[in-house]
Amino acid sequence: MVLLMLFSLALVAAYAYLCFFVVQPYSGVLFAFLGIPTRGVGPGPKLIFWPFERPFKQASLLRRTLAIKLTADTKDEEVIHLDMSAEYEPAVKRLKRFFGFESAQIETALTDRIRSLTSIKVRGYKDHDEVMDHLSEIGTAVMEKFKTFMIGNRNLEAYYGVKVHAVLINDPELPAKLTEAEVERKAQEKINEKRRLEMGEVKKLAQDLVKQAAKNGQDLDFRVALKIIQTQLGIIKESTQNFGLTADTSKTAEAVVSSIVGRLFKKGK
Repeated sequence: MVLLMLFSLALVAAYAYLCFFVVQPYSGVLFAFLGIPTRGVGPGPKLIFWPFERPFKQASLLRRTLAIKLTADTKDEEVIHLDMSAEYEPAVKRLKRFFGFESAQIETALTDRIRSLTSIKVRGYKDHDEVMDHLSEIGTAVMEKFKTFMIGNRNLEAYYGVKVHAVLINDPELPAKLTEAEVERKAQEKINEKRRLEMGEVKKLAQDLVKQAAKNGQDLDFRVALKIIQTQLGIIKESTQNFGLTADTSKTAEAVVSSIVGRLFKKGK
């Protein structure tokens, strides 16, 4: 009798051991019952109904990054090139749906929908600068719309068995020459802004030039003097030859600007 009980306990222990299954970290396993896929489980120890229930397929649950290139039009018909990315992973509870598609099918579906939603959103902005100022908002709006997009009675995530964590929009990739030109343009804008902040002193320089011109026997209008000073500082592009200055006044203008321009830039730093 005792031997029979020990034998029974050994059989139960052996069966329990066979029903014990450990799913590796960062992995998901789809189990099949009598060959029919039934449930997906995540990492950790699991109990299965052996021998009727067996592991069917396994997938990594690590996040995957989908790179997306997009060309869209703004409200003013300006063409915008966007470099986007989407982070997604298989959903444990939806592994049956996930394994029902090829990876290329899933990524194509995600890419097409994100492109469509982003194009619609970009169309609501006036131009390139406005789009660049609202990249984060566009990404958030696309993510919200993406979550609610339905295929039949399922949203897109449930349909393909994935979980999308984020849709990100980076600054557009410009060709090297355009990038250099953009950097130079922004640097020049900063310099010009710094100069504009010193317009009070620029006006003083113009007043000094009017006085110096008077000493040289030339009647110089203040507005003309102001333009001359701005030209010397590079704020506006215009030749001093257009102002009809005498040689002495031209030299005076250069001397007046040179005497203070260094101090102007030093103060603006």
